[in-house]
Amino acid sequence: MSDLRTGQRVETMVTGRRGDWLVWVMVLMLAVYLAGLVLPVDGLRPFVNGWLGTITQWIPAVLCWRAVYRTGFRRMIVLLAAGAVTVFASANNYYLLVLGDGVALSFPSPADFGYLLFYPLMLGSLAILVHRQLRALPPAVSLDSAVGALGVAAVLAAVLSPTLLAAQAGEFTFGTAFATAFPLFDLVLVAAVVGVASARGLDVGVRWGILVCGLLVFAATALIYAEQVAVDTYAIGTVLDGGWAVGLTLIALWVDGLARPPGAVGRRLTGALSLIVPVVATASGVLVLVIGTQVRLSVLAVVLASVTLAGASLRTAVAFRDLGRMADLRRQVRTDDLTGLPNRRALYLDVPLRLGAGGQRSALMLLDLDRFKEVNDSLGHDVGDELLVQVGRRLADQLRPRDLLARLGGDEFAILLDEAGPAEAEALAATVQAALAEPFTLAGISLQTSVSVGIALYPEQSDNLTGLLRKADMAMYKAKAGGTGHHVYRSSDDSHGDSRLRTVQELRLALREDQLVLHYQPKIDLDTGQVNCVEALVRWQHPARGLLQPGRSPRNS
Repeated sequence: MSDLRTGQRVETMVTGRRGDWLVWVMVLMLAVYLAGLVLPVDGLRPFVNGWLGTITQWIPAVLCWRAVYRTGFRRMIVLLAAGAVTVFASANNYYLLVLGDGVALSFPSPADFGYLLFYPLMLGSLAILVHRQLRALPPAVSLDSAVGALGVAAVLAAVLSPTLLAAQAGEFTFGTAFATAFPLFDLVLVAAVVGVASARGLDVGVRWGILVCGLLVFAATALIYAEQVAVDTYAIGTVLDGGWAVGLTLIALWVDGLARPPGAVGRRLTGALSLIVPVVATASGVLVLVIGTQVRLSVLAVVLASVTLAGASLRTAVAFRDLGRMADLRRQVRTDDLTGLPNRRALYLDVPLRLGAGGQRSALMLLDLDRFKEVNDSLGHDVGDELLVQVGRRLADQLRPRDLLARLGGDEFAILLDEAGPAEAEALAATVQAALAEPFTLAGISLQTSVSVGIALYPEQSDNLTGLLRKADMAMYKAKAGGTGHHVYRSSDDSHGDSRLRTVQELRLALREDQLVLHYQPKIDLDTGQVNCVEALVRWQHPARGLLQPGRSPRNS
């Protein structure tokens, strides 16, 4: 099986290399044709205008049908593009053959039908490229695409206003409608290209830029041709004729890329272009309406410009809605759901910025409510939650506007005091303790609580939030253990903290290894001298420190 796959890959590579000669021939013939148009030689004009002109349009058609064959006739996007190039080349071939016989062509002629058929086939190919993806993109992207397409369509309609107005002024006939269809199709083609370019996130293939250039060159050539025909200045064999050959060659290169073996990563539209196009399109719509107040424009130009501005207004409304949602989401991410205070994430984002911005002294205070678990267990979590809300309000009332208060989780709060040293921090700790000592009324019950506060100083004790939190936490446990209410971190607290953590870890090991022993202490009736009962006491038989008495065991274990 692996040998078969290897053989298939080799065959694909060989076929690709053999097929590349057609691309090189196409490019070479185009270069020769363009040189013949730029540097005309009287004796070679029939060869350049006839044979070379025909060859440079049929080789792209052959390349497209080779792509159809390589895709097994299964990709409609390739079939439609190949059909578009082929009908145009056939129409041009018919046009040159009839002129060569000296026969005057009526309008519209079979050649004109072939030229016109190019547009719906090419637009169908573009539609297949994007229609499935557009449904999966956000509405804002679709709006960007629509505004971009409408804006460029409005500008082109304004440029084509003399042609469109002239067609409207005369008697409306089939020939007039047919002649008007060409510039309108050019308008739609360019608008479609710009609309696709405005849609961020579309996978347009690896040769999207080649297709854009090809379609824009083709449309520009057709528009200039229409203007020259209108004033009777068009002549066969000028540089303008090379525009169609260039456009078809670039389109054929794009189609050839669609048939290449998988492996090349498709290109997604991103970056400045997709963001700039809607803005420029909106400005273009405004410009067209302003010009319309000074110069007579076609009704189509005015309507397209008006619709562009309506679409831009809708896009602006969507943008403001999205910005509002993003702002709400950002607030939710940074806000504690229960108290409405900044949460731990906000603390970690804001404190480093504050510490690094001013460089002044600051104090970080860590607060923990005493016996909060008893409130939860006795009165329920709803009452405990309401207590936390009221505590948050009282804490906020004691702070300055520039101070930061955050709820870290559970019954823990943090306060960052700007421009504060140990004296200011201890003064605020005492104020906070007094404020929280006032009774709380919860569920018709008057409750009193207290708080333990640990204080760490910046930059003396740490120059980062992690270090400040660690040392404020040790100071808070020191305050809780000593019953002092608040405590400013000292270097000696580190050893006590390490010892406490080490003892707690050893106690976990003692539970697993049965180091806890049970002692029974008898209770004797002094009147009778008899043992009435016993009291069961747990003692820790430490492997290194011996039997530990209750005073040497961790208090919070």
